[in-house]
Amino acid sequence: MPAVSRQPSTCAAAPASSLALRRRLWITLAALTAVGHITMVSLTQESPTRALMALLIWGGALICLEDQLPELAPAPSAFSLGLGSLLLAVGLQRTAAVLHLDSAVVLLPIWLGTGLALLCWPLRRLLRWGPSLLVLALLPLSEQLARVLPEQPLSHLTARLCQALLLLGGVDAAAAGRQVTLSGGSVLIADTCAGIDVIAQLLVIAVVFVLAFPLPLRRSRWLLLAIAPLVALLGNAFRIALLALISASQLPNKDWWFGFFHEESGSLMFSGLSVAVFGWIYLAVLERQLQARERRI
Repeated sequence: MPAVSRQPSTCAAAPASSLALRRRLWITLAALTAVGHITMVSLTQESPTRALMALLIWGGALICLEDQLPELAPAPSAFSLGLGSLLLAVGLQRTAAVLHLDSAVVLLPIWLGTGLALLCWPLRRLLRWGPSLLVLALLPLSEQLARVLPEQPLSHLTARLCQALLLLGGVDAAAAGRQVTLSGGSVLIADTCAGIDVIAQLLVIAVVFVLAFPLPLRRSRWLLLAIAPLVALLGNAFRIALLALISASQLPNKDWWFGFFHEESGSLMFSGLSVAVFGWIYLAVLERQLQARERRI
């Protein structure tokens, strides 16, 4: 009898061990693929914005998949295994050959993500990866959005917002078109200073929030998606106001500070501020709606 009782447990342990191994291998492959793409972007692209966006979309895809990871059971069909392997192999080979301004930078995440999905499940179950794949598709969509956003009206609006912030802070400032003028210096708002990149980033984050932490009220989801660009504009206006103050100051090293907050990592601080503000708003609304639903129940 003892020998009979041990036999079923041994047979049951083998599939569980195999499943755990397949899960670990798939998660490791997915992590290496994401890290490889993010590293490639940071090494080949001059703008730190693209590397940040790559980090955001891969992180967002992981957040959308997080609930499924503990019970993930990779079991691809022969067809999806072959197709997924082909997509991943071609995508990784293309990753190694990316050059500056290469369009593959923004197209590779959805290509690689589809390959990873097919390596996990059959093609018929691909829709279960919908939220994660949608997030990965946001990188090329955000690039197109940045190209179609009207730069001139955004620059003028940013100048007005910057002037209002300075006046609220007790600093005499004037705005005319793209230019914000203080006594002692001025700044001219153009191109990326209009906040186009920040708007694209925050919209990506807003979509990740909506997919990963959906609000009970659907109309609130659209409302917060609409609020995201406004938060981005305001955060960028704070940055321009700081640049105007630096330009008008008598700091001995003001050129270094201006460059730091204009083009270097200091500019990302204000992107982070915008993200933090939007995240606080979203989570506050989510908590309030969940509490209201619990009271109704």
